[in-house]
Amino acid sequence: MKKRRCTAISGSGATTCSTNCAERAHHLGHADILRELIDGSAGQRPGDSNLSRRSPQEWAAHRANIEAAAREA
Repeated sequence: MKKRRCTAISGSGATTCSTNCAERAHHLGHADILRELIDGSAGQRPGDSNLSRRSPQEWAAHRANIEAAAREA
């Protein structure tokens, strides 16, 4: 597959570029889920999961902060 660089910065070219990037990210997310189901690992690579190390309590506090900010907006 030939690598392409996204260089459009204005007009419909930028819209097309951002749409293509979003679609690619969406499909890569699906591929990552399938890989996790197959080999059981999560993250970028073995030993470097790039996943948050927050505890369930820390996640609950984080979510509460985001919800409070959303209500104030």
